[in-house]
Amino acid sequence: MQTIAALFTSILVLFAGCLPIGGRRPAAQYSQNILLSIDYPGAGMGTRAMCAGADVIVMTDGTIRIEMDDLGFTGTRVFDPIQMTQEDYEKLLQIAKPEKIARLKVRDGEACDGNSRYITLYDQNDEAFLRIGGYMPQGRKFNETYRAIQKILDSYGVGEAVQQWRQKLMDAE
Repeated sequence: MQTIAALFTSILVLFAGCLPIGGRRPAAQYSQNILLSIDYPGAGMGTRAMCAGADVIVMTDGTIRIEMDDLGFTGTRVFDPIQMTQEDYEKLLQIAKPEKIARLKVRDGEACDGNSRYITLYDQNDEAFLRIGGYMPQGRKFNETYRAIQKILDSYGVGEAVQQWRQKLMDAE
């Protein structure tokens, strides 16, 4: 019986040593290539083209990539990359460091019609691992951060490019 108790205690100590301090998850290893992405949502209702959203991906080299449905809604159209200035990238990084984004508090809103907004972070394998936001998201810091990111991206014509492509999608329907 003492042998079983000793074995059990040894196993418990071994596993406890593997747990992060305080029972928290260890800090994420963020992507070295992708800073973040945000969505540019379409209309809450209407035709498929009106509802088409865009994924806007900011790379760590300051490149902005826009991805939307293609004209046939069968694949993805990847827009020509847009290069941010180093100054604007640094400004964006101050607003949206992955560590800050990961700590944002947000909950779904209570409106019955509106848009979803998300900010996505990526892991060391460039895979999306944390998507923060929701339907009509509520959270002052989240909304301030989302709008500040969008404002910088829009200064490079991102919002306009998304609207123009959405119009082409509507014209093709």
